[in-house]
Amino acid sequence: MGRLMGVELASEFVNTVVLTGSIEGVNPASAMLIANPEHGKTSIVLEKSNDQVIPLTDVTGKGLQFLCQMKPDATHFVINDMGIIASHNGKTREFFYGMLLAMTEEGMKTIASPDGVQSIKTGRKGIIGCITSDQAKDSRAWWQKRGLSRRLIPFHYAYSESLIIKIKDNIVKGHHVSFEEPKPAYPKVAVRVGLDNFLSEKIRLISDRKAMVLGQLGIGLLIRYQALAKAHALFRSWKNARVIEDDIEFLIKIDPYVDWSMPGLFL
Repeated sequence: MGRLMGVELASEFVNTVVLTGSIEGVNPASAMLIANPEHGKTSIVLEKSNDQVIPLTDVTGKGLQFLCQMKPDATHFVINDMGIIASHNGKTREFFYGMLLAMTEEGMKTIASPDGVQSIKTGRKGIIGCITSDQAKDSRAWWQKRGLSRRLIPFHYAYSESLIIKIKDNIVKGHHVSFEEPKPAYPKVAVRVGLDNFLSEKIRLISDRKAMVLGQLGIGLLIRYQALAKAHALFRSWKNARVIEDDIEFLIKIDPYVDWSMPGLFL
């Protein structure tokens, strides 16, 4: 089997998001992979699974609490289909989103329940969700209401007609495509990544432009874009990691896809 065509940038983006959990002094970034069915979303995120990236078919707010306690080395939880979460009853769904906000922003620290008081040492985690384009649009009301859209970096993509034809041509020829890559390795210990001021200013310009499109002030987005640039430096090499122009180019490459409403095309 060969690699699923057209999704290399999506895979690079997810790898980069995961690596934000391996940077010294940086909080794990969270993301939403948005695309219609048959676009490889689940395959892309599942092939990243290891001790630091935990895939989930479904989860509740209580489940997030439990995972933060039982998986201290994990940096990210992957939810294969956020539509399943949205199908929970109102009370269950609201509790989940409350816990998700705490986990991705301040981090879960101390939880008091009828079972007692529990302390969580590594309660700040990132989330990587998958959702269809229609579901993302239909969900904007509660994304905005709970402030989740400002905490997640969307990566929204679609296949061009020419790419669909290429994929079908390969299938007809017997080259059945899948998304198969070697299991990625991520640093077990946080790595310090250098960022010079002049490159930091370039990141600010890119994030400010995108914040205007997303209707945000851009403070949180700037922090997340800096994290992505540093993580992409790790994606290139763990040794003497430092942000360079290649990492700024990565932010420019993903720019057309960072949008909740309109997908960027894979050609």
